[in-house]
Amino acid sequence: MFKTNYSDKNISIKVVGIDGDEVIYEDWLNHIDNPTNFNIINDLIVNGTASIEDNKTVVILYEDLNQLDEFEYSTLQLPEPYPFDIFIDIIGSGLKDLNLKLKYSFQDFAHGNGSGNVLFNQEQRIGGYLKNKSEYLLNSNQFKLIEEIESIDSKEFANSNDVLKSISKIQELAANANAVLSKILVDTEIVAPEKIKIEVEEVAKDKFRLKPIIDKIDNEKFQKTFEIFPRIKPEYNFKEENRKVRVIIDENTNESGNSVATELSKLKKKNSFNSDEINEIYNSPTKFWDTDLIDLDEFGKRVLELGIYKPKFYPFISPYKSQWIPGIVIENKKEGTRLISIKNDEELNELKSLFNDSKANGKETLEFKGDKLDIAFIPPIIKNAEKQLKSPKKPVTDEIKEQSKSESQTKVLIIKENTDQDEYSEATQPISDVKYNFESIKNLSEEIKLKDHQKNGIAWLQTLSSPPYSLPGVLLADDMGLGKTLQVLYFIEWFVQKGNNEPVLVVAPVSLLENWQNEYQKFFPNPNLKVITLWGADVKNYIISSNKEKTIRNLNDKAIFLTTYETLRKQQIPLGIINWGIIILDEAQKIKTPGTFVTNAAKGLKAKFKIAMTGTPVENTLMDLWCIVDFCSPGLLENAKSFSNQFQKPLKKGDTDFGQLSENLRGKIGDTLMRRMKTDVAKDLPTIDYLKFREEMPPEQYGIYQNELINIEQLKEDSDNANPVLQGIFNLRSISDHPYLKHYQLENFTSNELINSSAKLKKVISILSEINKLEEKVILFTENKSMQRVLRRIVIENFSITPSIINGETPTSISKTNNSKLSRQQEIDKYQKKDGFNVIIMSPVAAGFGLNITEANHVIHYTRHWNPAKEQQATDRAYRIGQQKPVKVYYPLAVAPNNEIKTFDIVLDELLGRKSHLASSTLFPTEQIEISKEDFINAMCVDGSEKKSVILKSIESLDKLQPLVFEAAISLLLEKKFEGNTWLTPKSNDKGADIIHFNENRNFLIQVKQSTSKLGINSGQEINYALPEYRNKYQRDFIPQVITNSFFNQTAIDLAKQNSIELIDRKIIENWIQEYPLNIDEIDNKLNDRISNF
Repeated sequence: MFKTNYSDKNISIKVVGIDGDEVIYEDWLNHIDNPTNFNIINDLIVNGTASIEDNKTVVILYEDLNQLDEFEYSTLQLPEPYPFDIFIDIIGSGLKDLNLKLKYSFQDFAHGNGSGNVLFNQEQRIGGYLKNKSEYLLNSNQFKLIEEIESIDSKEFANSNDVLKSISKIQELAANANAVLSKILVDTEIVAPEKIKIEVEEVAKDKFRLKPIIDKIDNEKFQKTFEIFPRIKPEYNFKEENRKVRVIIDENTNESGNSVATELSKLKKKNSFNSDEINEIYNSPTKFWDTDLIDLDEFGKRVLELGIYKPKFYPFISPYKSQWIPGIVIENKKEGTRLISIKNDEELNELKSLFNDSKANGKETLEFKGDKLDIAFIPPIIKNAEKQLKSPKKPVTDEIKEQSKSESQTKVLIIKENTDQDEYSEATQPISDVKYNFESIKNLSEEIKLKDHQKNGIAWLQTLSSPPYSLPGVLLADDMGLGKTLQVLYFIEWFVQKGNNEPVLVVAPVSLLENWQNEYQKFFPNPNLKVITLWGADVKNYIISSNKEKTIRNLNDKAIFLTTYETLRKQQIPLGIINWGIIILDEAQKIKTPGTFVTNAAKGLKAKFKIAMTGTPVENTLMDLWCIVDFCSPGLLENAKSFSNQFQKPLKKGDTDFGQLSENLRGKIGDTLMRRMKTDVAKDLPTIDYLKFREEMPPEQYGIYQNELINIEQLKEDSDNANPVLQGIFNLRSISDHPYLKHYQLENFTSNELINSSAKLKKVISILSEINKLEEKVILFTENKSMQRVLRRIVIENFSITPSIINGETPTSISKTNNSKLSRQQEIDKYQKKDGFNVIIMSPVAAGFGLNITEANHVIHYTRHWNPAKEQQATDRAYRIGQQKPVKVYYPLAVAPNNEIKTFDIVLDELLGRKSHLASSTLFPTEQIEISKEDFINAMCVDGSEKKSVILKSIESLDKLQPLVFEAAISLLLEKKFEGNTWLTPKSNDKGADIIHFNENRNFLIQVKQSTSKLGINSGQEINYALPEYRNKYQRDFIPQVITNSFFNQTAIDLAKQNSIELIDRKIIENWIQEYPLNIDEIDNKLNDRISNF
C-alpha cells in the first residue's frame, strides 16, 4: 500500500509492506497489487516528473503537478486538483505601502469581493496540499501563486516602486492560476517592463521619431503621458477602459550598467531623425542604445556588429515550383526557430480568418499549419505575404518589425549572411580527388579497432585541415551508425598531439552530450584533453558576465568544451571572443535555417577548423545544405539566392534530371562533403533482414475499423474541409494499433482482452516469444503513449521483465540535484547490461538523436512513421557500427479478413515503399519524402457493408471509457431515461459541474465521477458550490446531482441529505445502461454538445 506525505515543496510516496516496513523502490513491483500502477510511477521517474530519494521514496514537486493527467492522479492515489477560487487581497494602507502584505483565502466562489464560503484556512495548507473534511491538491500555477504571496511577507521594500513590481508579479501569477483579485488589485494594473521595444513613426517627409512600446498596455495612451514630461519619471499613470494603469520604470541597473530608465532616457535626447539616421540606428543599434560598447576587433571576421535581433522574411528559402512563395522564419527565446510558408491565396485567407477570429475572441495565439503563433506576428506576415503572392516571380525581402510579446530585445552577433549577395568567403575553389593520408596515434584504446571507412574519414579530416589545403571546415554527413563521433574524436586527439593547444568546442543537442563524454573516455583511456561541460548550471563557472578577462582565461583552457545549441545562442558573445582550435556541430541540421539566432551565432564563431556532423544534411530543402556548408566553408556555394536559382528551383520542375542536378551539386561542394551510406561499407556491418507479418484483425477490431472508414466516406461527402477527414485517418491509424485507443482507457482491460482484440498485439507477442527463446534484445517503436504503457504491461505479465520507455519527455541529462532522475543514455545502459532477453520501448522521435543501442539486434516497428527516412533512423539505433549480430526488423501489419480491402497498414506500407528509395539519397530533402496524410484520403476504401454497431450495454463497458467519453455516455443516458436536453460543461474551469440537464419540469446540475473507489465529501461539496453560479448564469433553478460508476461513503450520503443533493450510484447506472444500451457513434456525437466557456 502507498504511504503518502505532503511537505512544503513536494509530495513523497512510499510503499509499506505487510510487516509495516518501508520497501526499497527496486522491490515495489512485488508489493503493488496492480503492475500498471508501478508502470505509471516508473514512467514519471524516467521522464523526470518524479524522482527517487533514499532508495525508498518517490518524490513529486508541486510545481510539476501540471504534468500529471487524471489517470496518473488516480494511480498515485492523490487528492483531486483544487477546483475552486483563490481570493487575494492586500493588507495595508494601499498599493505603495512599504509594509505591504497580501492575504489569500480558498473560497467556493469569491464573487470578485471575497464573499464566498471559506473552504480551507491557511493552517490547513501544507505546501500544495489542502485538508479538512475534504482534501485537494493545488495545481502548479496555484502553488506558485501562493508561494509568491508567502514570500512577500518576508520582503523588505526599499521604495514604493519595488512594492508595485511585486504586485505586478502577483497579478501575472493570479491570471495564470485563474485566481480572483480584490477590487483594488483589479482596478489598477501594474506593468513593470524588463525590456522596451522601439517603434519608428514617420511624422513628415524624411522626418521620423522613435516611440517606446511596452507589452500588455495601450501604448498610444502611454506614449502621450510619456511625451508630456521632459525627463524620465519612475512611474507613468493613465486610464485604460475602467481601470488605472501604472507603468513602473525600473532604475535598477543590470551588469552592463544599463536599465529601462537609462534606455528610455535616450529617447528624450533627440526628438527627430532623418532617414540616414534611422538606417544607422537600424543597422547598428548598439551605437545608439548601448553605452557599454564591445570592441568588435575581438570577434571573428564575419561579425559586423552587435544588434537587436529581428526575425527575417526569406521568400527565397521557400521556392515552390517556378515561383517564390512567402516564407518566414520566426524565432523567439522560448520557442526557437519556426519556418512558415504561405503557398497561395487560400492559405493566406485561412491565416487572415484565424487572425480575425482570435482577435475577436481576445486570444493571444492562434494555430496555423501546426504552428502556434503569437498574433502580434500576424499583421506583418499577412502584409508581406500579400506582396509576395502578387509578385511571385520576384522575391520580397521585407523584415518583420513586430515581435512577440514574450520576446525580449537581445544582443546577438549580426553577421554577413551571404543571403542576397556574396558578402563573405573563406573558401577556395572546390577540391576533389585528393589522396588522403592517415596518420595514426598511439593512445586509442586497444579494444577499439578502426574500420576501413573510419580510417578513410579520419585521413580526410587530417589531410584537408592541413597544408597545402587548409580548408576552413568540412561537412561529415555519413549515414547514421557509421561512427562519426569516433572519427571526429580521433581527429581531435591527433590535432592536439600535433602541437595545437587551442580549446575545442563541441555543440550538440543536450541528449548527446553524455554520449560524447562517455565515448571520449571509452575510446581514449589516456586522453590529452579534459572534458568540461558548458551548459545549464555549469555555465556560470566559466562565463562571468562581469569579468571578460576571467571568462577568456576560463574558455582558453586546454579542454573539450561540451555545450548545447541553446547555450551557444545565449552565450554567443563570450563564445565568439575565443580563438577555438576546432569547432564541431553535432546534428548540424540545427543550423539549417539562415538568419536565425543559433545559425548566426554558430557562423559568428572563429576557429582553425570547423566540422559539421549530420546524418541528414538535407531535411526540408536544399537550402538546408547551403546553410550548413556556409558554416563550414563560407562562400563555397555562393550566396543563398544564387544557390536557390541553381539547385533548389530546378528541383520543383517536372523535367529536371535529378541525377544530373545532384552530380553538379556534388561537384560544386567537392571534397568538403563526405557521405558514406551503409551500403557503401556493407563489409563492416552484419546482415539485416526486413520481415513483414500480415495478421488478420479480430472481428471486433475489424468492425470498429469499418465504422471509421464509413465515417470518413460520409465526411468526404458532407464537407470540403479536409481536417475532419484527416482526423479520421489518424483514427484508422490508432484503431490499427488497437481498437480501444479511440474511446477507452486501455489500462482498464485485462492483458488477454487487450491481446485478443488487436491483430498487431497478437503478432508482437508471438515475435517477442521467439526473440525470448534466442535470449536476445529487442527495441519496440511506437509513439502512442497509451500503447507504450500497454506494451510494457504485456511484456511484464508475459515475460517477467520491466521494459524502460524512452520518449520525447525523457530527461536528456543527469540531474545534478537528484541522482535518481535517469537520463536517456542511463536507461539504455541499464537495458543493454542485462544478460539475455530484454525489451526497450521507444518513440521514433526520441530515437532520432544519436542513441546507440547495439546490444539489440531485433527491431519491431509497432506504429510506422510517416517518413521512411525517420523510420530508418529509428532502425539505425541497432543497425550501426558496433553491432555484432545479424539484425532483424519486423513490421506487424493489421489486415482485413481474407484481404477483402486494403487496410491502413497495407496502404501506408505501399506508400512508404514507393518513397523509400529517396530516403537513401544524399541530397534529396528527407522531409519531402514524408507521406502526406492527404495521400490516404483517396487510397482508403470501404467494402460496401453497412456500419457495424458497437453497443455498450453493461456497467463494465462504461467503467473502461475515457473520462470525457464517460461523461458523454452519462449525458446520453439521462436524455434517454428522462428526456430533455443535456449539455456538457467546458473541459476546464467548469466550476464543479459536468452536465446541465434541461427538462420540461425540472432542471439538473450534475457532477459526474468515474472512480474505482467510494466517493467522499468532495463531490457533494463541489456540486453544491456550483449551484449559485449556474443559477445566476441561466436564471433557472437546478436540482444538484452527483452520478458515479462507484458508490458513496456515509459522509457523502449525509452531506447530500443536508443539501438536497440527489446521489446516483453504480446500481442505478447499471439499470440505465441495461435498459438503454448506447451506440458508440451517438456518444461521439454527444461529445460535440459542449458549452465552450462558462
